[in-house]
Amino acid sequence: MSTAELLPACLGVLRALDSMAPSRLALITDAQASRRPAPDKWCCKEELGHLCDSASINHQRILVTLLTEQPTLSGYDQRQLVTRHAYAEQDWVDLIQLWQGLIIHILMATDNLTPTEWQRPCVLESTGNLTLSALLTHFVSHQCHHLHHIGIRMDDLSALCE
Repeated sequence: MSTAELLPACLGVLRALDSMAPSRLALITDAQASRRPAPDKWCCKEELGHLCDSASINHQRILVTLLTEQPTLSGYDQRQLVTRHAYAEQDWVDLIQLWQGLIIHILMATDNLTPTEWQRPCVLESTGNLTLSALLTHFVSHQCHHLHHIGIRMDDLSALCE
């Protein structure tokens, strides 16, 4: 799939996540979302919290890439952020609403980008050189992967952005 085809597909997946995933997530009870599959594994609340962190950080990365010439974007300690936010103790419905709001925020930042803006370069410390379009593609794939792990089937959508 070419970049010209991939970007609309990825943005379509984000729009579908915004419109479909919250109702699917809401089928999971707060008690279910609090259960750890193993002592060293994240519960659903922590995993969705991680997706909130990812969305927040990637929103900032998108804007920095748009406003700065070839910025170097740092990574982040996923486990520390999940612990710091105490996602396991948060209300499940609040986490769903937070996640959905962050997806909408990314759509607001990306909906009207030009083809030239999508090709803006950045350097991700953990990955190396990439374009804004590659950054978004990776972000969407990451979101779908973790939603699938939580138990939200988005298989029909994630295939569009791989």
